[in-house]
Amino acid sequence: MRREKVTRQLNRGSISELCVLAAVGLCAAVIGCGRGAEEDVGFPAETSKAEILPIPQGLPEEVCDYREWTRESVWTKLADAEDGNAAIYANRDDREKLYLWWNGQFAALDCQNARQGEWGVRMWPQDLDMDGEEELILVFTPWGSAQWCVEDLRIMEPKIEGWMEMDFPEAAYMEQKEDAQGRTVQMLTFEKTEEGIEAAIAAQDAEQQAAVLWRALLEYDGRSFYLVQEERLEPE
Repeated sequence: MRREKVTRQLNRGSISELCVLAAVGLCAAVIGCGRGAEEDVGFPAETSKAEILPIPQGLPEEVCDYREWTRESVWTKLADAEDGNAAIYANRDDREKLYLWWNGQFAALDCQNARQGEWGVRMWPQDLDMDGEEELILVFTPWGSAQWCVEDLRIMEPKIEGWMEMDFPEAAYMEQKEDAQGRTVQMLTFEKTEEGIEAAIAAQDAEQQAAVLWRALLEYDGRSFYLVQEERLEPE
């Protein structure tokens, strides 16, 4: 069963910059949608098992921006986790994967879009499902699109048999939003907060032909994702 939700206050300041970026002049008047448990829609994670590999020799220690990587070296280090226990690498000869070092193990991740699109990556440890063991949160962001983009959220779960990769199903969420409310999602971003992970969503309003901005708290129970405590920012 899904764990009992814990009532938490959204961090309103964490996405305040998004309001400035909205060309339609979104303001800070907030309307709570008050979604109850019976209204929460779960989005099952897209699950795969990470391929554990031997750790290559000569991995670089310093982070190098993907766009500045000259390809003279076989490997480049794209990002470090904030606790120093994880790092993301790219390989010159493999344009379909990125590689994750985490707690002394090394694994390949299917990241064709990230490699070909030269996406940025953020990562941090967090016990998102509240089971007493930290997962590793990965967020891939397209370069050059600032906050207005659809990010790729992945959660690495440590298991006895290895790592399980739990991906947020962006396409399923965007389709549900469009079917339920007649809006096309144009932005979906994720940010770490003290309460968990906050999602920011912007969509084109089919009736008003204007951008609409929401914020929501992302919950994860080890199998599915839930966007709860959804709040909508209205234009004046």
